[in-house]
Amino acid sequence: MKLKRYLYLGHRWLGVAMCVLFAMWFISGIVLMYVPYPGLSEEERLAGLPPLRASAVAVSPRQLLSEAGVTQLSLRAIGDRAAYAVGFSDGRTERYYADTAEPVAAISAEEAVGLAQAFARRSGRLAAGDAGVVSVASIDYDQWSLSSSLREHRPLFRVDLGTEDGLQLYVSSQTGQVLRDTTRFERSWNWLGANLHWLYPAALRRHSELWAQLVIALSLLGLLSIASGAVVGIWRLRLRKPYKGRRYSPYRGVMKWHHLMGLICVLFFATYMFSGLMSMNPWGIFSSGEPYSRQAQRYYGGGEIADEVASLPTLQQVLRSGEYRELHWRRLGGEYYLLGSRSPRHTDLLRPLSWQREPVMAAKIAEAAAQLLPDHGYRVEVLAGHDVYYYSHHQRYRPLPVMRLRFDDPQATWFHIDPLTGELRGRLNQRERLRRWLYNGLHSWDFLPLLNRRPLWDVLVIAMMILGAGFSITAIIIAAKRLQARPSRRRAYPRK
Repeated sequence: MKLKRYLYLGHRWLGVAMCVLFAMWFISGIVLMYVPYPGLSEEERLAGLPPLRASAVAVSPRQLLSEAGVTQLSLRAIGDRAAYAVGFSDGRTERYYADTAEPVAAISAEEAVGLAQAFARRSGRLAAGDAGVVSVASIDYDQWSLSSSLREHRPLFRVDLGTEDGLQLYVSSQTGQVLRDTTRFERSWNWLGANLHWLYPAALRRHSELWAQLVIALSLLGLLSIASGAVVGIWRLRLRKPYKGRRYSPYRGVMKWHHLMGLICVLFFATYMFSGLMSMNPWGIFSSGEPYSRQAQRYYGGGEIADEVASLPTLQQVLRSGEYRELHWRRLGGEYYLLGSRSPRHTDLLRPLSWQREPVMAAKIAEAAAQLLPDHGYRVEVLAGHDVYYYSHHQRYRPLPVMRLRFDDPQATWFHIDPLTGELRGRLNQRERLRRWLYNGLHSWDFLPLLNRRPLWDVLVIAMMILGAGFSITAIIIAAKRLQARPSRRRAYPRK
């Protein structure tokens, strides 16, 4: 009987401790379905960039690509000038103006305001005649700029443009790039959405390891609460020999609702909590094998520089069309080639011209792909539509068609490659595919039959979230009564 008593006590006090968190996770999950954490999407970022002009470029790409350790090169505008971003093998990124080759210098608050205004006007979020500035502040961190990807850009300038929707843009003090945008609507709803769901207050999230361990610990406690509740609930349920009045549960009122709802929805509650734990990759259980970055480095190879790709006349000729907002020099199988971005869904292979022919590009990809896992073979399939492992959802766009390379290595690794541009679109090994089901599948219900039939997906997920929130509210009521009860009236566990 001691075990049963301890189980009752454990579930009771775990419930008291976790009930508010449970309610918070379910309710914030509904908000998070429709109001994501603020960030600048690729559509928004490119819409705010001006088209590149041939007259803004006087420095040859070859001059930068020839530097030791360079792995990639991009060209985009910063205000009225174009600038190269040079990526190195050690992870560094250096930026140089494309008209003088001078390093891009840190900007002032006044310059940040001008860049933010121009960005907002180009993207249609600020009227042409509107001065549009309420305030500008230099910050290291705030609630909406916590990502480690912003480290090299800090401090940031937060520019409040005074628009009706409360638009604020975050501008890099080091490069002048607009990196984040938030609106009053996003900021308000995220206090009920992502900030609650992810336990994301800035003071905690800045300590990433502490935050991760706290989320893992709370998820484990949540699972323990659900498991102990399921055992207690089954013990207290009588189907063959009902309680007096032919009742299956010994409880009344809120306790009865808590008992029966918990048993009916226990599978959903358990999978929801478990999948939340899986999102954290606890103890590195989904990490295995060789790092993806090393495999990608072999795929892209060295850096042979052809005049057709890297000469100044070629670059100026490409830019005369005035339709490209970014250019990217990438490597494939040891050779550089040039891509131009008009929008997130429109990236053109510009040079070498011969690579625009499908058989030539296919041969280049095959040659480079052999270096991904040199000791193993692979077979290729081309996806014309999305499937359960490659799909667009939750503000995430996946271009089609795409090549899937299935290798015969022990990890059964898959690589996705864009057949038009040769770019790697990601890797999935056995553990990563398992994570797709244990996290995305169980937590977000990312199942194609549902995703392809919205709003059916929305209705089902919201219904389950409401059930979870209702169940959590019964736990809060029970916990409040328990904490208010006189010690002499408390029992170790329910009597029959």
